[in-house]
Amino acid sequence: MRITAILCVRNELPYLRHVLPYLADEDIEAVIIDNGSTDGTAQAIRDGSLPNVIGVESFPYSGSFDLSRQLELKWALAKTLTSDWVIHQDADEILHAPDRWGGLRHHIETAESAGFNVLNFDELVMLPADPSRDDVLRNNRNYYFFEPKPMRLMRAWRRAARLGPGKSGGHTLEGALNVYPERMIMKHFIVRTQEHAYEKYLHRTFSSTDLEKGWHRNRLNFTIENLRIPETGAHLHSLASPLHVPEQRPAPTRTHFWEWPEANPMAATAWC
Repeated sequence: MRITAILCVRNELPYLRHVLPYLADEDIEAVIIDNGSTDGTAQAIRDGSLPNVIGVESFPYSGSFDLSRQLELKWALAKTLTSDWVIHQDADEILHAPDRWGGLRHHIETAESAGFNVLNFDELVMLPADPSRDDVLRNNRNYYFFEPKPMRLMRAWRRAARLGPGKSGGHTLEGALNVYPERMIMKHFIVRTQEHAYEKYLHRTFSSTDLEKGWHRNRLNFTIENLRIPETGAHLHSLASPLHVPEQRPAPTRTHFWEWPEANPMAATAWC
């Protein structure tokens, strides 16, 4: 079975050095859409230091984050592939089995043989235990289970099913869905360090097309205060290693850490 992951990236080289070897270990090839990276991503692909990349597409940077255009490019590219299954993911995400690190290919093959055409994932947002240390596969062991609604991350699908991205920003699919019953895990290494959190989000702007669709509403009011990485919280848990999985899913939260009351004490007081 041929499986291809499509990643759109802009200056994500530190993440690509983790996610591409992971995909290679799963015998999953990758196609990169490069959104005007300036961090050496293109050179790293050319010199072979990033494994298993079978193609690179150029997507010039317009000055803002444009998810609408990213999704258009990903789905257009998916139609040109001859792969059996396609995976839509970001560079800061690792998709794996419900009970262990790895196992993605195994579950896709199992789903295929049983007649399912979509895998859905539960999102564990992984935060650095030491916000000054850049080492996501050892340090990002604190986590919360982010689930604004059930069945929200349909990230792998059988290409021949011709499923569409729907209107959910690429989270869910539309068409003749037959969803694999196992709840897979997507570990989202959303920030690497405190410095990276500020660099990534404080000055990010979004395309007018995205905003007109109502996307990114929880990312429009970042401050130095609410972007501080929490060490404790009602929904924050910890693993012995970022490569481990929880014995059972904790209670989910519908909001990200920058929206929690402890990150917005004045808003919480006003609400009370």
